Amino acid sequence: QPVFATGVMASGDVRVDLLLFAALRETVGTGRLQVTLPLGSTTRDLMQHIEKEHPRLKDLLPSCAMSVNREYTQHEEVRLKNGDEVAVIPPVSGG
Repeated sequence: QPVFATGVMASGDVRVDLLLFAALRETVGTGRLQVTLPLGSTTRDLMQHIEKEHPRLKDLLPSCAMSVNREYTQHEEVRLKNGDEVAVIPPVSGG
């Protein structure tokens, strides 16, 4: 799958790998993005960045689960580090 970088990385930035699943992946057109954010950014900042870059995801993101480095977390709790893997997972329905 292709990897897209957003922004140019500077010495005060962090780059994270963003994994998108199901409807999120279909909407964006890829399941993996590299996102560059300012140093000190949190998962909440990442969600705001995603909404800005991909406005069609705005209604989907609030109901999604998130993990950082394969550990589930709340959107605003985690300060991101260079190389973190952040997965955004929409709710699963079915029976």
